[in-house]
Amino acid sequence: MRRRNETRRVRIATELAALRPLPALPLSPMRELRVRVSRFSTIQVLGNTYSVPSRLLGVAVVVRVRAETLSVQVGTP
Repeated sequence: MRRRNETRRVRIATELAALRPLPALPLSPMRELRVRVSRFSTIQVLGNTYSVPSRLLGVAVVVRVRAETLSVQVGTP
């Protein structure tokens, strides 16, 4: 058990040495955009193109952009 615990302590110490400090500022807040689905069944969000279901052609959708995710909603929330 001591040997296993020592191996574990070494691994934890190695991982702690590799960790970077957390950012000083919080993540950017959510942005909400209203975009229209093109005739190609795509939307343009912040310079990127995303495909959406073809049943949404011509519909205005609300896009919520977060740090790592993007959510698309049809109609009023």
